[in-house]
Amino acid sequence: MRRGNALAAATALLAGLALVVPAPAVAGAQRWGWPLAGVPRVVREAAIPLSPWLPGHRGVDLAASAGDVVLAPADGVVAFAGSVVDRGVLTVVHAEGLRSSLEPVEPLVAVGEPVARGQPVARVAAGGHCGSGCLHWGVRRQQAYLDPLTLLRPAEPPVLLPWAGSPVLSPAPDRVARPAVQPWRAPPPAPGRHPRGAVPR
Repeated sequence: MRRGNALAAATALLAGLALVVPAPAVAGAQRWGWPLAGVPRVVREAAIPLSPWLPGHRGVDLAASAGDVVLAPADGVVAFAGSVVDRGVLTVVHAEGLRSSLEPVEPLVAVGEPVARGQPVARVAAGGHCGSGCLHWGVRRQQAYLDPLTLLRPAEPPVLLPWAGSPVLSPAPDRVARPAVQPWRAPPPAPGRHPRGAVPR
């Protein structure tokens, strides 16, 4: 019987807990790194639009100088290394259907070449959409753009949080208000009767 009570108490306790897993944007986010040495300064953050035709900033701009070494942010295969309009662009296809684009750059690798995270793949070139002194890093899955900075956050362990109405939030048994208990007293005897139920002699 005691075992059944303990099982019921454990079930009630777990029922009052909500499993909250602060997952990263994609699985395996801990395998990503900065495309520049160290921790570069973010000149302009991403502003991903809700629709493909709306204006926004589809990536982040990192402070850099012409000639700085560009690193592969994650393992992958080079899908494009060349010029687009007036700037050099390098595109790397990664796992989980992601692909990152870096510009303006002078590629150091060729199409089809596998690259590893942290491997030098290009050098920052002059120009680009942000003028001078920056590297644009964009990441997308198919046609949907992501904020690259979310890929740099390590995976966190799940956390159990109590929800409203949970028995976990109920006051402890020793703190529950209880009505005052009065000592028991025998009721007065009925008229004409002896307290012990016998007529006295």
